[in-house]
Amino acid sequence: MSREIFVEKLINELAMNRNGLIIKDLKTNLEKYVLSENLTDEEIALLMISLSKVFRNNTLNQFALEFADQLNIDNNIIEEAKQIPGINGMLNSYHKFRHYIEVNDKNASYEYGSVGLKMGILSKPLMNPGTFEIIFISISIINGCEKCVIAHENHATHMGVSRNKIHDAVRITSILKGFSEI
Repeated sequence: MSREIFVEKLINELAMNRNGLIIKDLKTNLEKYVLSENLTDEEIALLMISLSKVFRNNTLNQFALEFADQLNIDNNIIEEAKQIPGINGMLNSYHKFRHYIEVNDKNASYEYGSVGLKMGILSKPLMNPGTFEIIFISISIINGCEKCVIAHENHATHMGVSRNKIHDAVRITSILKGFSEI
């Protein structure tokens, strides 16, 4: 299935035969950014697999897995994409806590010390590290972790990931968030 056919089918399924200006805008925006050349087919598939878990959207999950299968993405990488929201959620929750406390208490950082949470996947993902960072940024946006968004955007750009690529991934994330709320 080509990316064009994938996005057309996905949009129709997510819209669930609903009409209106909001649905029209969501459909138009999703089509525009999924079809953008800034992200590869594999990046789109893996991002959507991870986001389907965050949004608990079985339709998105089904379509993303089908797309990944047609792209012959290694099953271990697909499984990693499914699990990223778990480690991402753990770290986002922890770092939001630290941020809230440290903004008001400058001694807290010293007193709490190191994070102390195992997170080896951050240094050795199975998937392309740039793709991993894009997914981490996108989920951190949804989870509202400013510290993680900034750290991972900085890491991604230093790895050579373009801001256009990051921007389109965040746009897709935001649009899918919109679909999840209707």
